[in-house]
Amino acid sequence: MFRRRSTEPRDRHDPILDRIERAKAELVAAVPSPRGVPGRPLADAVAAFEDGLREAAAAADVPDAWRAAIRESLVRAERLRLEAPALDYEGLVGALADLLAPLDVLDA
Repeated sequence: MFRRRSTEPRDRHDPILDRIERAKAELVAAVPSPRGVPGRPLADAVAAFEDGLREAAAAADVPDAWRAAIRESLVRAERLRLEAPALDYEGLVGALADLLAPLDVLDA
């Protein structure tokens, strides 16, 4: 009835990890390119990031550490969305890094 979670490292082509990586890419798309190409609107990028993380978290076999990291990133994304600060380039990069930081556990 209860499934034991594996302690083995997950395959790098794991569909959950793939979905999280796509969500991260959606978020990073908000950063303008050095050649002057504007980034994706921040609100759209954050919404896509949140949607992707929620989809990944909905899988039945998400490791507890990943689930906690996803939850923390979602809390930070909501805070950014609600506060809606004006961000210059450095502020934007810092804010996005803050949203991504909890997901570093996936690289371990």
